Amino acid sequence: MSLSAARRSAFVGTFVNEMYAVLLGIGMGSIVFRKDFTLTDVTGLASAAFVLVVVLVYWWDWVEAAQRRVISTFRELTIDLLFGFVFLLLFAYSNDSLKLSAALIALACLDFVWVLNFCLTHETRRQISSKQALRWLVAKLLALAIFVGAFLLITWLQGRVAREWTLLVVLVSFFVVRCAFFRVLSRITQYCFRPATPEDAEAIATIHNAHALPSSEDAAPSSGFLLAEKTPESINRAITVASSRYFVATTPEGEVVGFVAVQDALPKPQIGSICWNHETARERCLAQSTRHIDTVAVAPGFNGRGVADFLYEQLEATDHAAAWTAFVAIAPASNVRSLRFHLSHGFVSAGAFSAPEFKGLTNYRSELLVCEPRFRRQVRPQN
Repeated sequence: MSLSAARRSAFVGTFVNEMYAVLLGIGMGSIVFRKDFTLTDVTGLASAAFVLVVVLVYWWDWVEAAQRRVISTFRELTIDLLFGFVFLLLFAYSNDSLKLSAALIALACLDFVWVLNFCLTHETRRQISSKQALRWLVAKLLALAIFVGAFLLITWLQGRVAREWTLLVVLVSFFVVRCAFFRVLSRITQYCFRPATPEDAEAIATIHNAHALPSSEDAAPSSGFLLAEKTPESINRAITVASSRYFVATTPEGEVVGFVAVQDALPKPQIGSICWNHETARERCLAQSTRHIDTVAVAPGFNGRGVADFLYEQLEATDHAAAWTAFVAIAPASNVRSLRFHLSHGFVSAGAFSAPEFKGLTNYRSELLVCEPRFRRQVRPQN
C-alpha cells in the first residue's frame, strides 16, 4: 500500500470511529427525549437497549477486524456513510418492531455490499481465495433471508399478539444471525502468494519437517504425511537451480504459512511403476503441458484456515492450460485428508504407483491424481 493510500485509509478509520461516537450520542439523545419515552415502559427500554447493542457490536467489529483491512477508501467511505444512516433509523424506530426489522434488513443488505467490496478488493490482490469469498457472500445472503423472514413474521403477528412478542422476534433474528454468520471475518486471514526466495528456505524446511514421518521406528508417533525431512540447504538448492519451483503463502506481515513445490513433469523414477487406469490418463499425465505438485504443506496452527485452498487456487491460476498431477499415499498408511482435499479441487484418479520399498517404507502405494477440465470428463475414479 502506498503512502497516500495509507493516509486515505487512516482518514477513513478516524472518520468512521468518530461517526460511531457521534451516532451513539445522537441516538441516545433521540431516545431519551422522545415524547413517548418513559422509564416504566419495559418493552421500550429493552428495545432501546437492543439498538444500542447493535450499534456497539458493529463498532466493535469495525475496530477489531475491519478497520485495518480498508483498501478501497472511496467505496468504503460511501458504504460506512450508509451504515450511519441506517443506524439513525434504528434509533428513530426503536419503539416500532416492524420498522426496526426493516432497518435490520437494510443493515443486512449493506453487510452484503461491504463483503462484496471487501472480496473484490482483496481477491484481486490474491489475499483471499474465491472459495472463501463465495462462502462469505452466501453466509450474508442467508443472514438477509433470516431478517426478511422475521419481517414477514412480524407483519403477520401485528395485531394478533402483544408488542413484546414482536420485539422478541426482532431480538432472536439478530442474535441468530450474529452467532451464525458474523464470525467469518475474524476467521478469514488474508494471504499473499508469491514464488519462494532463498530467504524462505528455512521457513519452508520448518513447515515441511513438521509434517514428516518419524525417521525411525522408535520415534514418537506422528501425524506426518511427508516421507522424509529436508534441510534448508536442500530447499535452497531446489529454489536456486529451479529443479523444483516453490511457491509460498504468507500473511500480510510476511510470515510464511504454507508452501507448494511444483515440477514440470512427473518424477521419472516413478513413471515406470505406475498402473494406469486408462490410456488417456497416461497420455495426458505425460504431456508436456502437465505440471506435477510434488509437495504441499501448511504451517502448524494454520490448518483449516484455507491456506491449502488458497495455494491451489493461486497455483492453478498461474497456468490455466496445464493439467496438474499429484501423488497421495494410500499404503502402508492412507493420507485420507489429502485425498479428500484433492478430490474437492476436481482431481480424479489416473492410476497408482506401487513399490516393494520406497523411501524406507515397505509395500508402498500411492494414488496418482490429475486435474484438468477436459480430461476430467473422460476418466473417473475407480473403485
